[in-house]
Amino acid sequence: MIAALYGRLAALTPTPVVQLNRAVAVSMAEGPAAALELDDAPRHEPALKEYHLLPSVRGDLLERLGRTREAAAESGRAASLTRNARERELLSARARTHEPGTERAGRVNGPGAERATRMDGPGADRPARTDEPDPDRPAGQRRR
Repeated sequence: MIAALYGRLAALTPTPVVQLNRAVAVSMAEGPAAALELDDAPRHEPALKEYHLLPSVRGDLLERLGRTREAAAESGRAASLTRNARERELLSARARTHEPGTERAGRVNGPGAERATRMDGPGADRPARTDEPDPDRPAGQRRR
């Protein structure tokens, strides 16, 4: 449903960022191969030349397709473009995991695979959000 809504938004407002977001939604609904085709259009957009999320998304799609050398190059490029230290650390680590001689557990490809197998990325080190009271917080405060 979200991929279809992004398709409609892209028809109304065909900006490069909307196209990139649509590719992410399509990757979740239809798999990385379908999304990679959509990712090609924003890649040639001059406005996104220095936008770190473009090679980051592309690296993730390539990784999910098993194209690890290309994924490493894209993740390294994304790391060099971001100004956020934590993102740079994450993207650099992702690029290093694909260096020759580095073993990495296989990932399941296809619709929904990202949600089912992804254990890294922003927030992976934080507990899931819950409405349960946190025993380490004063009464009345809940986890975020």
